[in-house]
Amino acid sequence: MSLVHAEAAQRRDHSTAGALKRDIRSAKRRTGSEISTLDTLYRHALAMAQEAIARYGGFAIHAADKGNDEVADLFGRLSELSGEQACHLAKATRSMVPPKFSAGEHSWLYSDVPAPEGDDFLFRMLTPRLALEIALGAETRAMMFFEKVRTTSKDPGVRELAIDLGREKESHVAWLRDSLSRVPMPFQPGEDCPGDPATPQAL
Repeated sequence: MSLVHAEAAQRRDHSTAGALKRDIRSAKRRTGSEISTLDTLYRHALAMAQEAIARYGGFAIHAADKGNDEVADLFGRLSELSGEQACHLAKATRSMVPPKFSAGEHSWLYSDVPAPEGDDFLFRMLTPRLALEIALGAETRAMMFFEKVRTTSKDPGVRELAIDLGREKESHVAWLRDSLSRVPMPFQPGEDCPGDPATPQAL
């Protein structure tokens, strides 16, 4: 690769990385608006489950390809559980009119329509810790979403469903935290150990 092409590729990576970080920060601020009906809560939960299926499935394949069986198994299990939940929610919402969601409202990564190269860049930089942190952040936001519904809705049925959905997210958060606690921290250069690590952390 020529120097010009290499520099251009590096600029694209920096630009994509910046956009991805901004989107993740924006996603962290989203906790949803007031939910007043069961129909709306079911639809929000279904959108969250569908996003989880896609992300956990992709993370599981990536981790397996890189030989990280423990993380791959966890992501695979969570993808299956999200799929089972999505099937249940889809049946419950079959006759309901779907609400309009803003672009990226329940996205794990993007606050708007993602750039085509966004996922390609993500999987180039993905490590066990980053994958788990992304998943943990998404599940924590979902848990907060259902907690907010529980505390703000005046409908007993909505509150009861929010409690059930929130409990599922609590278990996911616990599993992810447990797995994250066993993944090495990324290398941090310092006075005693400057420069890059000899072996980069990778999935």
